[in-house]
Amino acid sequence: MLNLSKLTTHDMKSLLKLTVMLWIQSSLSGRNNVAHAALCKEELSAAINKFGIDMYMELSASHPNENVFFSPISITTALSMLMLGAKGKTKSQMEDVLYTTGLKKCLHDTYQFFDKNLYGGVGGPILESANKLYPDQTLVVNGRFKRDIAKYYNATVEGLDYRDAAASRAIINAWVSKQTNTMIPSVLHPSSINSITVMVLINAIYFKGNWLNKFDISDTSVESFTTESGGKINVNMMYQEDLFNHYYDNDLKAQFLELPYVVGKNDGSVDIRMVIILPDAKDAINDLQNKLTHEKLAKAL
Repeated sequence: MLNLSKLTTHDMKSLLKLTVMLWIQSSLSGRNNVAHAALCKEELSAAINKFGIDMYMELSASHPNENVFFSPISITTALSMLMLGAKGKTKSQMEDVLYTTGLKKCLHDTYQFFDKNLYGGVGGPILESANKLYPDQTLVVNGRFKRDIAKYYNATVEGLDYRDAAASRAIINAWVSKQTNTMIPSVLHPSSINSITVMVLINAIYFKGNWLNKFDISDTSVESFTTESGGKINVNMMYQEDLFNHYYDNDLKAQFLELPYVVGKNDGSVDIRMVIILPDAKDAINDLQNKLTHEKLAKAL
């Protein structure tokens, strides 16, 4: 115990200096932590976009002449959650694919931040994400792994009897349907799982938002749309005139147009925008895809 009554003036000055030094060090430490967290968020966002470009290229190549729709953050979240149980070569390979090698010390903390801050808010877009692990009921899941995925990814574990594939599939599909407000009523088809299935890892994401600048339904008309193969189909086209963020990339020979969604009034709301990329030439989709990189996308955004 420190007896202040016995301290001399010199002692008090020394104590004051010590207190000030400790306060300064504490403040600097706090600032460093904030700066480090901000850097981690930027690096993880960049990593997700890099993976997204890679994934898009693979999906486009394997599904030519088809529309491609996927959520990069859903896939990276699920794989990063699984990485909590990986080690050695497997973990290194996952880090390489996800571009997270440099984020080892803050990867899961940053996903935890995203879970608490990205998916939330009142009055703006609804953005919700849920994670679940369905191992075969005969497997014993490591206790620390279960605690970690609950802590960082708000994920739960439920064992299933995959010998009854139909019942297991129904349970998983019902969970996904609930998490996406029935927008995705079924994610697993009959041949997706069977009696030798060991585990199913699921991330479900749900989004619903209103345009900041709404399209008037009376301005919607049926117009001719040219497909990549040169064919013509009739589709409903929306129309409006307003001011939007716009960018033209000379290298990609494409326009970028940003359509914002309504943002909520509270601090927890998320600012979400749709970005449309339109190449100059009608038959330039493949050229655009081949030239599109994370760096060029980041520059445009």
